[in-house]
Amino acid sequence: MSYFNTTNEKGEELKRNHAKAITQDQRIFNIYNAERVPLTPYDIYIMMGDGTPITSIRRAINTLTAEDKLIKTNIKRKGMYGKLNYAWELRRNNGSAS
Repeated sequence: MSYFNTTNEKGEELKRNHAKAITQDQRIFNIYNAERVPLTPYDIYIMMGDGTPITSIRRAINTLTAEDKLIKTNIKRKGMYGKLNYAWELRRNNGSAS
């Protein structure tokens, strides 16, 4: 499950939030799959360009890592607030990348 229901949503709102999280996960995975280079959450934020909250991007990266689709690297780059952020990359041989 990729949506973390920390606000105890129910019914249709919960269904919408689950669907949105899955869509975000897929969009972010598609970026990693297309770029094939290590990217930080901030890199993804800039590439998406739609104002998706950085926390949602981090959530999706965490989910994709737990699903064994991404791996965290030792690469660090400055992010939004000048702080270093780790970069993730597409896991090789995960069946989705060729």
